[in-house]
Amino acid sequence: MDILFLTIFLSFILALLFLFLFIRNLKAERKSSPEQSSLIPFRDDEPPSQGT
Repeated sequence: MDILFLTIFLSFILALLFLFLFIRNLKAERKSSPEQSSLIPFRDDEPPSQGT
């Protein structure tokens, strides 16, 4: 029976962590425009090299 309470407790902690991170992400997105958000996947790309 103790494992049931442990499982419920850990599930509750994970749900709270998800909720906290989700709300933090929503607040961070308000500071940026949709155009900036759409360019995030290209942030780490290197520019094309000049083939000579």
